[in-house]
Amino acid sequence: MKFKYEHDFPCERRCLVAAIFKNGVTERLKGSMTTVTDAETLEWNRDGDIIRRRVRYLPVQLIKEIGTKKVEPQWMEWVENSEIDLAACTAVFTNVPTTPGIVPLLENSGRMEFFDLGGGRTRRVISGELKVKVFLVGKIAELIIADTARKILDDEAAAMKRLLEAGEGR
Repeated sequence: MKFKYEHDFPCERRCLVAAIFKNGVTERLKGSMTTVTDAETLEWNRDGDIIRRRVRYLPVQLIKEIGTKKVEPQWMEWVENSEIDLAACTAVFTNVPTTPGIVPLLENSGRMEFFDLGGGRTRRVISGELKVKVFLVGKIAELIIADTARKILDDEAAAMKRLLEAGEGR
């Protein structure tokens, strides 16, 4: 399934991009987020205008069991692998599950773009594709995962707005 999420921020475009991809921002945001149990930056490096990072996310567990099978919280954990071009204000990403048995069942990738709205405001647009390769329940799982992703991104955007408004995001 294809997805698209949009969030507006009270910040100039380049300032927002720098804040969202600042080293350590994930750890600063997670404390005020209710949708993730844990999040940590695994790698962060910058080469000129290119930043590459790997961030691990463990969302709050929503699904405890499927039928009679218990769902382990780690089955929902993933690592975001992203590359941002600071000059172009665009990023590409893949999200890879951390549980080896889940990796062949799920594909998630996309791009992030930042648009100047004028008046010191910026819109972040995250779009991409999510595929769950499980017979019969794959499409249902995609809807659940996409809805969970929307909630996490809404929560992250709210936390980032608070950080920016406090003057700490820059």
